[in-house]
Amino acid sequence: MIERLIERKEEIKKLLDSDTKFIETITSEELFQIVMLFVKDNELKLSIEKNAEQILARCTSDYDMYNCFTIICLKIFKIKQEAADSFLEQEIKSNFGKDSFLYLLKLIRVMQKDGIKSKEELFEIIINDMNNMPTYKSSKILFDLYIFPDFSLLLKTKYRVVATLLEAYQLYDSEIKSTQIINGSTVISKLLQGNNEQIAAKYLRGLLHEKQISTRYVKMIGGGGSCLVFRIGDMVIKIGEERNDKKIYINHRILASYLRKLECDENGVGQFWVEIMKYAHTGDVTEEERDELREDLYDQGLIWDDFKLANCGVLVDGDDNYYDGPIDYETVAGNIDIPIRREEFKKRKRRVVVIDNDHIRFNTLRSCK
Repeated sequence: MIERLIERKEEIKKLLDSDTKFIETITSEELFQIVMLFVKDNELKLSIEKNAEQILARCTSDYDMYNCFTIICLKIFKIKQEAADSFLEQEIKSNFGKDSFLYLLKLIRVMQKDGIKSKEELFEIIINDMNNMPTYKSSKILFDLYIFPDFSLLLKTKYRVVATLLEAYQLYDSEIKSTQIINGSTVISKLLQGNNEQIAAKYLRGLLHEKQISTRYVKMIGGGGSCLVFRIGDMVIKIGEERNDKKIYINHRILASYLRKLECDENGVGQFWVEIMKYAHTGDVTEEERDELREDLYDQGLIWDDFKLANCGVLVDGDDNYYDGPIDYETVAGNIDIPIRREEFKKRKRRVVVIDNDHIRFNTLRSCK
C-alpha cells in the first residue's frame, strides 16, 4: 500500500485539500499510511494540518488500532497536539500500561522504517514480538491490544483459544487485584508459542462440545501466580505453567478432577499443565469450615499446608465429589478412600472441599483412622 501512496501522493494531496468527504471514504489503515507519509514532508504536512480537526474527529469516533496510530502520529509531529494528548490521556492511558503505550510507539517506528503492507503483516510482527519478550510483559501488551476490534478479530482467526480466554479475562471480577491478573496472564503468552494453542484448543473444544456451550459463556473465575482458571458449564479448566506438586491425592474432601497432566512440545519439553475438574462454589466458606476440613484430612493421614479460605469451595448441585469416568492423571500419590467418612460426607448440606490440590502430602507418622 505504501508504494501506491507514494506514487499517488500529489493526487491524494489535491483530494485532501479540495474534497471534504475524502477522509470519510478511506479506511483507517489508509488514513494512517497517508498521515505517516505526509508528515515527513514539509509541503505535504500542510495538508494534514489543514485537515487535522476532521482527521482527529474521524479517529476518535471510530476507534480501532490504526486510528490510534494516527492519533499518536499527530501527537509526535505536534499537529493538534493538545487535542491528541487529551484523547490519549483519557482513552489510552486509562486502558494501557506504560509498556503497552511504549510498544505502540515502537510499532509506529517500525512501520515508518519498513512500510508495513497489511494488517496481517503487522499482526504477525506483534505475535512474533510476544515470543521474544518476558511473558508477563507480552501478556499485558496482548491483553491491552485486545481492546481494538480489528486486532481482536485477527486474534480470533488465528489464536481462537487465546482470544476466548482474553474475552473471559476482560469480564473477570473487577475487585481482584490487578497484579494477580497480570501474573496469571503469563499463561496466555505461553499459548502463543509453538503448538500450544492447538493443544489447549483440544481441551477447550472438548468441554464446549460436551456441555453444548458457546465460547462466549466461558467465564474466568480465578487467576494468580502462573495459572488461569475458567468455568465452562459445571466444569472448570485450569491452565498453568507450573504445579507445586506433580503428584496428587484422591479423596472425597479434595475436589475431584478427571484430567491433570503436563503438556509437552515436540521435543518433550514441558510447556503447561492442564487440569479439568468439577465446579465448586467459592467465597463464602467460613474459617470454622476451613479448620474442620483441614482436621478431617489430617485424621485421614493427609497434611494440607496451603489452608487458605481461597482454596476452599462448596460442592454444588448435589455433587458428591466422585468421578467414575476415565481418569488421565500424570501421577497419583495415593487414593485415600475411607468409605464410612465418604458416606457421612455425602449426607451433609454443605460439602466443603479443597479446590487447589497442590500442597497436600501424606503424613508418614500418622496412620489413617
